Order: sequence, then structure tokens, then C-alpha cells
Amino acid sequence: MMRRLVVFLQIALLLLICVPAIAAANGANISLDLSKNAALVGETVTASGKTIPNAWVPLKIIDAAQNIVWFESKKADASGNYSIDFIVPASASGTLTVVVGEGSNVATGTLTVGTDTPTDTDTKAPTWPLDSTLSANNVTQTGLTLTWSAASDNVGVTGYRIYRNGTIISTVSGATSRTYNVTGLSANTSYTFKVEAADAANNCSTSGPSTTVTTEKANSSSGSGGGTSTTSTASEASKFITATAGGAVSFGQLTVNIPAGALPGNATVSANKLTSSEANQVVSEGMRVRLGSDVYEITTTGSEDFGKQTITIKICYESSKIAAEEQPVLHYYDESAGKWVALETTVVQENGKWYAVTHVNHLTKFAVLSTAIDKAQDVVDMAPEVNVIKLTIGQLAASINGASYTLDVKPYIDTKAGRAQVPIRFISEALGANVEWAATDRQVKITDAGKVLTLAIGSTNVLVDGTKSTIDCAPQIVSERTYLPLRFVSENLGAQVNYEDQTKEITITR
Repeated sequence: MMRRLVVFLQIALLLLICVPAIAAANGANISLDLSKNAALVGETVTASGKTIPNAWVPLKIIDAAQNIVWFESKKADASGNYSIDFIVPASASGTLTVVVGEGSNVATGTLTVGTDTPTDTDTKAPTWPLDSTLSANNVTQTGLTLTWSAASDNVGVTGYRIYRNGTIISTVSGATSRTYNVTGLSANTSYTFKVEAADAANNCSTSGPSTTVTTEKANSSSGSGGGTSTTSTASEASKFITATAGGAVSFGQLTVNIPAGALPGNATVSANKLTSSEANQVVSEGMRVRLGSDVYEITTTGSEDFGKQTITIKICYESSKIAAEEQPVLHYYDESAGKWVALETTVVQENGKWYAVTHVNHLTKFAVLSTAIDKAQDVVDMAPEVNVIKLTIGQLAASINGASYTLDVKPYIDTKAGRAQVPIRFISEALGANVEWAATDRQVKITDAGKVLTLAIGSTNVLVDGTKSTIDCAPQIVSERTYLPLRFVSENLGAQVNYEDQTKEITITR
């Protein structure tokens, strides 16, 4: 009897030890830690903590009106650790409540959504890409129009400052407004203009692009017939180019693109539009009626012969100066032979203007000449009109062939896959493709010129013309808009995609 009582007491003690442990396990609390308590729309926030090992952790983000603006669920690991990344939705504002867990086992946190700048003090000034340009167009005796490429900032560019001969003359508000009309100039006078970028914390860049412009003479006129001028533009531009990075020199109707590795060494590349008297020295009277563009001279402080490397020259020409049954052909001037030599030329139309494009491995003078078809057919390639779409990560501003558009949601970067996610209807329709949404299957079908792409929300499995494939970044629905991985969709629709890391600008060309 005594032995049975001892055994019974031992069992009772074991139960007293084990039961509380079991109860604690069944009622385990979930914890929540947010990587930041304040964020901007489009920024990534990480929710992490501990819960029951291998348990599913639902995450909900709730706005002030008690609407769920984001939902996601992930499984904790064998130790109970979980981590969930989410993007602050474009529709979010004010204070959001972040909830993880379910039933009575939940944890909450708050996230304040900002619309302008983070609460931390910003001390970094905007920066400029190596190939930044400042161009002057529509030059008259008393004014001109400045246009420049975009700068970038760790928080965001809020405006640009315009300088003339070292003195600030105006400011332009906004990150996407990059043009300014200069007035009150004097005829036949040289001016140096420079642009610098600023942010909301009043940090200002110091290495912005510049250009030197000479206004038209008081007695100048546009001329006609055999004249050598097409439209009034800036007369010259120069830029220091590093051989390893390359860059671009652009002004008026001329663009010179120099890829990385093309130059034998670091050098300043200059481009100059010849005056009428200068052009007449190299263009004979009989050839002047064939000029379809201004005459430009491109020089460098380094070697003007690039061997097997080439640079790209693009010159705008007037189609009205190209004779019937003839083609626009880029020519270079052979100094030693004293004659103009035809170059292999591609003709493109961009934003309603016509350009002749060629690739060369040396520098000299260049111009577009109207050339008989029998002489031009071997060197001219007529390219179709180019569609150019531009977007910027985290911004609503966009453009199609130079025309401005405002998106209703912002593109963002999927931080896990490192892929740009964009509102697909805008991109597809801008490229002329048709988009269909199948709500039952949560699928997107994109049709273009007989090609069919089928993608499902949350899945990396796709169909390309019925053939199964996979992508590394699944489509998502954010703020009631469907986002798809940009590069996969665009390249399958025959478009070229370029992403500038510094400016976060995306350019899609087809």
C-alpha cells in the first residue's frame, strides 16, 4: 500500500511540472518588432518577432478608417522566428496599425506614414550622374530655353537652381520640371549657364552640368534655300569624360554618346556648331542646297582616333530640306581629301522630330546631307518611330514620348528579388498591348501582336504563348492595382529597359 502511494505521488509531481509547461506552450504570446516606426509611401518595412515554432503568422495593416490596406502571411521557422517585409501602400497616410497573429494571440505596432521627408535630419546634397547634360535651345537675340537631365538625392530632389555667369537667376520647383526659359539677354553675347539640384533640407549640389551659349547677332536671320542654318540653337558645349565611365555631350540638335571604354583616356570632348561663314569654307556652294542640318565640329583634348571603338552621333535634321527621291545621310568631312564622305546612317523619329544617327571611330566635322537614293540605299536604314516611356521609382510622374502623365500608384522595387514592379495596365497600353483581368483565377493576360503572356497574382509561374516558364518576382496587388515585374513583361513585348540606379529612372523603348 505504501509503495502504491509513493508511485501515485511521483506521478502527481510529474503532472504538476509538465502541465504548466504545456499550458505555457499552448498560450505562447507572439511578439512584434518593426524595423522603423516612420516611413514614406513606397518604402519597405520589416515586421519580425517570435511565435509558436512553424506556425503561420498573418500580418495585416489597418488604416485610421479600419480598412485593411495590406495583408500577407508567412510561416515561422523551427525556432519560432518570423520576418515579413511589406511596402507602405500608395494610398496610406497618417498612422497605420500593424497587426500580427490571430485570435487572442496577437501583437500590434504603429507606423507613421510621411509624404515628404523622413524625420531624420538630411545632410546629404543631391548628386549628378556622370553623363548629365544641360542643353540650350531656341536661342534668339534676347532669350533661350534650358533643358537638363535629372539629378538624384537620398530623400528626393525638390527643385533646381539656375545660374548665369555664376549668379543665381531663378529656381524651378519639383523633381520632374527640368526646363526654364531665359529672357532679357543681349544679342551676340556669350553666356555660361549652370544648373544645381536642391532637396527639402536645403542641401544643394555643386557639380551640376553647364553650357556656354552665344545669342544670335542683331542682324541675323533664319534664311532659306542655300543657307546653312536650320533652327537657332546653342553654339557649343563641352564636357570632361572619363574613359572608364563614358558620358554624353548634348546641346541644341546634336547629341554625342560616348560609351565606357571608347576613349583611349580621360579627355574633354567639345562640340561646336559652325557659323555660316565657317560652314561655307567646308561646304561648297553647289552642296549647300543639300544641307539638311547645321554643320558641327566635334573635338577632344585626347586622341581623335578610337581604333576599333565607336561613339554615337545623333543630329536632328529638317525633313523639308531632304529632296524628293532622296534620303538624309550623315556625312563626315575628310580634311585631307577636302570632301564629304557618307556614313552608314539610321533614321529615327523621336517626339515628332527626325534624327540621323551613325557610329564613328574618329572625330571631325559632321552634317546631314540630302543624298540620291541610288547612293544612299546602301548606307541608310529607316527605323520605325520609337516609343519612349519614362517612370521613376516612388514617383507618380511619368511620360510617353515626352508627353507628361500622372500615375495613380507609384512604381517600387521588390527588395527581395531586386526587381522593379510597375502598374502593368499603364505600361502595356503605352506599348499598344491589350490587358485582360480574370478575377476568378486572379490572372492577368497581356496580348500584343499575336503574343500572349499569362501571369497569376502571387505566383512565379507564367505562360509565354502557352509555354510554361518561371520568373523570380511574382505579380502583386497593391492599393487595388496590379503590379508586374517590369523587365519580364517589357522584354517579352519587344521593348528595351534601362534603369538608372542614381536617379531611379526607368526608360522603356520600343
